[in-house]
Amino acid sequence: MSSASLFAASDVSGAFDAANKFYEEGKYADAAAAYQMLVKSGSVSPALYFNLGNALFKSSQIGRAIAAYRQAAQLTPRDPDVRANLQFARNQVQGPTLRASRWERWLGTLSLNEWRGWQRVRFG
Repeated sequence: MSSASLFAASDVSGAFDAANKFYEEGKYADAAAAYQMLVKSGSVSPALYFNLGNALFKSSQIGRAIAAYRQAAQLTPRDPDVRANLQFARNQVQGPTLRASRWERWLGTLSLNEWRGWQRVRFG
């Protein structure tokens, strides 16, 4: 490994430590920005994406946190912490609550074959 590579590795480690310090101090937006700078510089690790997800989540950026957790999950699909945080973040997202009409609920009870038969009767 060349001295330039060692220097770059120590820079990444120092930047990661600095981002972690922001997080520990409760400066979640600053931590997220620092982690994102590492990602933009080409750094890739499950810990980086996991910590980025945590900082984004704490900054109320749930969608972006989910994306970061998914990146971490691609790198370590069996990590229980990554899976737990991803699921927790997903559970925080709520879509619009629309109540289905009686007609829509009835259509939802049909099997595929019943639906095909109903379409033939109705539309010829």
